[in-house]
Amino acid sequence: MFSQENAMLASLAISAAGVLFLLLASMHFEANTVEISGISNAMEGRLVSVNAKVLGAYQSKGTAFMELYDGTGRIKAVCFEPKGEMIKFFCKNCFASFEGRVQIYENAPEMVIERVSEWE
Repeated sequence: MFSQENAMLASLAISAAGVLFLLLASMHFEANTVEISGISNAMEGRLVSVNAKVLGAYQSKGTAFMELYDGTGRIKAVCFEPKGEMIKFFCKNCFASFEGRVQIYENAPEMVIERVSEWE
């Protein structure tokens, strides 16, 4: 049977493990702001955020295609079925914060945009 001291130590250990799990999980679910030059094929599936200028953009059949530039590099980006306010940022020379997952397309990384917001 557990003594009160052992029960407290077990509770503390379980709590610490839970906090560690939440920290590790948040790294997967929260976008890290990165420079475009730092995005590589090894980051496939990771959620990232870039503050960038749209060098070019067009839409076709409900999908937006862009080329983003942040001063360190360029990356192609795609947004499937853009919603509401997102569309206003998909124009040449617009500046915004783009959040999305890295995917590999034609052996190069690109972003699949999930959220767009004002560049802060």
